[in-house]
Amino acid sequence: GLEAGGRRTSDGGETPAPSAGRRRRSGRRSSAVGRARPRGSLGVLLDSVGDRVTFTWSFKLWFRIAREAKRDVRHDGAGGQRRVRDDEQKRRMSDAMEQKIRELAKMNEAMGKQLDAANDAAERERRRAQALERLKDSALAEARDRERQLEATIAQLRGQLEAAQREIRERDAELQDVREQLRESQARFVRLQQETEIERRKLQETIRKVSSELHEATALARYMRETMLKSKRDAASSVSPAKFAELVQQLEEMRDQLNALRKDNTGLREGNSDLQQKLDKNRRRLELERQFLPLIRHARGPLGPKGGANSIPLGAPAPPEPGGSELARKLGRSQSAAGHPGAKGFSLAAAAGEP
Repeated sequence: GLEAGGRRTSDGGETPAPSAGRRRRSGRRSSAVGRARPRGSLGVLLDSVGDRVTFTWSFKLWFRIAREAKRDVRHDGAGGQRRVRDDEQKRRMSDAMEQKIRELAKMNEAMGKQLDAANDAAERERRRAQALERLKDSALAEARDRERQLEATIAQLRGQLEAAQREIRERDAELQDVREQLRESQARFVRLQQETEIERRKLQETIRKVSSELHEATALARYMRETMLKSKRDAASSVSPAKFAELVQQLEEMRDQLNALRKDNTGLREGNSDLQQKLDKNRRRLELERQFLPLIRHARGPLGPKGGANSIPLGAPAPPEPGGSELARKLGRSQSAAGHPGAKGFSLAAAAGEP
């Protein structure tokens, strides 16, 4: 190690202390080395820990080489050669140090560029992070707005669903009422069918009786015609004028009866045709009402029900024709009922034997 008075060698001896000139030269070398230190980038380079360690060890290595060179020079005892070697060694070390310093300066410059690039990248990342943060804040605000809108929509849909459920319950109740009314209408329709069938059978029986009477009257008229013709042939010999006048009067009365029966028959035919048309119409109307009654109940506007809720339109009975017989009045009273599906009317002409 170095001491104030001299230096201890490796073999235990001591070397004399360096002279003042040597100290001045050493001071000049250190000052030269200090002056050779570059400013700016080198200062930044030596500020880092790794560069300071590298420079320290380089300086220690240079110092060791210089010390060994001095020791070799002392052992050789050649002053001039020692100075030459020292100068050469110093020059080589100075060149090596300058080369090392240049390399370190280049490295420092490259590292400065990398640092600037890293700073730029960090600034860009910071700006990007700020932009992402703003984007996140806006997305969160938008998500909160959408959540509020969704909650409002859900509440509205919930209200609509409850209203729809209430309406469905009301419609179910109305449908139940309509079904009850439909069952009552069907029961009433069955009763009307039964009553109409009974009335139709009565009418057919009455028509058969009238047809039988008409047939008998027709046969009697033919017989009387034959009798009249025979009486005309035998009038001169067998029939007196009084008897002939009586026969003529009877024939006139029979003609009046036949005309009345013919009128009744024509009226019954027309009434039977009208009744059959009305029965078919009422049957069709009842079938349509039974099919479309639930739809008409819930319809609104011009298709909706115009009467009461429980009103069931049925065909109104037509008034009997004035001046008709009791049979025509019975037919008029029964024309509002629906006829049996298989009943197509009774032909008076067939019952009377007419073509």
